Amino acid sequence: TIVVFLIFILSVVALKSSNFKTDSIIKKHLIRIGIPTNSLGYLYITDALKNMINASQGYLISDIYETVAKNYETTQQCVEGAIRNAISRAHEKRSKDYSKIFSKSNGRGTVKPTNSQLLTKLAESIKISDEL
Repeated sequence: TIVVFLIFILSVVALKSSNFKTDSIIKKHLIRIGIPTNSLGYLYITDALKNMINASQGYLISDIYETVAKNYETTQQCVEGAIRNAISRAHEKRSKDYSKIFSKSNGRGTVKPTNSQLLTKLAESIKISDEL
């Protein structure tokens, strides 16, 4: 029974360490692209990305909004709006990393991504990075 308890404790510690690492990687990416850390959108994007990265199967953005809204006791519309506002602010700053990730060659420069485009692109790039 002591061995089982120790294995349980070690697995919990490993899981928390993994979650901490994922949080750190997500936050680093958000800061690099200019998502303001003092906004609700930053919190909601962080939570949304964690859910997307940890999803064993596919996901719908509307389901992600619903999960985040429940976590923060708010509405899906508030989550969507806060994320959109954070993206707009990052788009206005246009950090070098933001421009590199979201530039489109349309002759008009960088086009602001939609919420789902930003979330999907970041989730996929974090998943395939060697950091996780």
